[in-house]
Amino acid sequence: MRDQAVYLNGVFESVLEEIVEAQSQHPYQVLFMQPHSPYPIVYLRDNLPSPGDPVRLYASITSDLQHVHYTADIVSWRDKSQIPHGSDLRKGIEKTLDEYQPCEGGLYNKPEDGFSCNLLYVVRMKRLASPFPINHLILKSESRRLLPRDTAGGWAYVLPEPATD
Repeated sequence: MRDQAVYLNGVFESVLEEIVEAQSQHPYQVLFMQPHSPYPIVYLRDNLPSPGDPVRLYASITSDLQHVHYTADIVSWRDKSQIPHGSDLRKGIEKTLDEYQPCEGGLYNKPEDGFSCNLLYVVRMKRLASPFPINHLILKSESRRLLPRDTAGGWAYVLPEPATD
């Protein structure tokens, strides 16, 4: 198990639910998340996850930034700006998005929307029956609890297991 996980702050619940639904019918299907930022998630870029060495993902939702509602495993990361238009790789990703995540609207990276470089490959997405407060997540760099957030967006590197108290 990795010594670090990634927390995404304020993801649209519809994106997460679409993944949960698709993976409930196709449990081994790798699906995608596209956190909106022109900056890479450095830990994932520099320490590429794999199916044999995934990175735990925790996510709050836009309607409740104070609780972790979803978890998944990240099994790969790519910089979308480095995937050539018309390439077989891009076509494959877009086909998967069209088939399993039609609400995602394809592989986006438009200047008018603000560039977004992160493409997360995720498996085992699940909605937690009992969401837990984000302050149960411990920031890796500072060994302190994650503080409440007021606005959606961004990520943090946290310990892979939440505090239990």
